[in-house]
Amino acid sequence: AQQPPYQVGFSMNMVMGLTIDFSTVDMRNVRLSHLYSGTGLVYGVAAWFKSQLSVNGALDIEHLYAGDALETVYSYDEMPNGAAEACSIRLFDDELYTLQIDWNEDNGLQPAQSCVMGDIGCLGDDTQYTHFGAVRNDLSECGPLPPFEFAPSDFDSLLQYEQSLIPKPRPG
Repeated sequence: AQQPPYQVGFSMNMVMGLTIDFSTVDMRNVRLSHLYSGTGLVYGVAAWFKSQLSVNGALDIEHLYAGDALETVYSYDEMPNGAAEACSIRLFDDELYTLQIDWNEDNGLQPAQSCVMGDIGCLGDDTQYTHFGAVRNDLSECGPLPPFEFAPSDFDSLLQYEQSLIPKPRPG
């Protein structure tokens, strides 16, 4: 079931690096990289209703790709499938449930956003790919990546991968 505004006209897949709603969050030195959805939307950070955020230190969001596997380019509010939206920092609130963000720019915030690409940008805007700061989309640095380029090629390799969450077999 679609639940606006989280899923406006969307019944395919979606990838969100960090999504926050009805919460109080202190973000420090956050890095989100290589988020990919061939047929859906991609958000780096999505902040929704009635949340209070404090953003400090480094905020690096890079290589977000949405919708490059789609044969059809949809409009933002088309049903049942909306356009593949790419948004580095997506902010959404309303009068009843306001969103409060302290970006701490005078206290060391270091935002860097690059390579954010989709059929459309934040909330259906063709040119805006973030709701804070700016996104650098240098085509010589950016480009769609196969979704599993960085993944191990087989299960045995996965078990050897240092950052794997799969429990390792016990020796002996």
